[in-house]
Amino acid sequence: MLVSVRPRPPLERPSPLSRRQIVLRREALIEPVSGGPALAEAEALLTEFHRRLADLFQDVPALAQTFPAQPGWSLEPGLLAPEYQPPAGSLLLARVDARPVGLVAVRPLPEASGCAELRRLYVRDGHRGRGIARELLERAIGEARRLGYRELRLETSPRMPDAEHLYRQAGFQPIPAYRARAAELDRHYRSLSLPLP
Repeated sequence: MLVSVRPRPPLERPSPLSRRQIVLRREALIEPVSGGPALAEAEALLTEFHRRLADLFQDVPALAQTFPAQPGWSLEPGLLAPEYQPPAGSLLLARVDARPVGLVAVRPLPEASGCAELRRLYVRDGHRGRGIARELLERAIGEARRLGYRELRLETSPRMPDAEHLYRQAGFQPIPAYRARAAELDRHYRSLSLPLP
């Protein structure tokens, strides 16, 4: 019995674009800070962050003046505060072309067992809008998990809508206030559950 077989159409050659390897490019190198020159760079970034907060709250002068006086990352020059050191916490510095451009920290919340707090997520002007804050946030969440925390909390302000948007996208949910703050601060509190893997 003869069977008619249709010739198969020639396979289309793949486009040169389809042969290119897709690589998700990270904008920044993120490294943990333990002391030394990197800690000094993190302190400089924190000073910038405090100035930015003071500018955001310039309509409340008594409050704006308190930001530059807030404590830094170290207890004494070159020595990172224990709450930001493993196994309790972590301080992360983002670099682009070897220059420091952003930071974030994770520290324990002693009043809530198994809970850490995200602190001072900041990216310098000129480097925003490139995904660096998202990279820092993802790394900080990973650090909190690695350190054994089951919940990560944060406080933010409606005066920082980009940060609010980023936290919502990452899955942080609104929660009641977990510390007393001046009413003028108009804080929003959020939490992210970190289930066991």
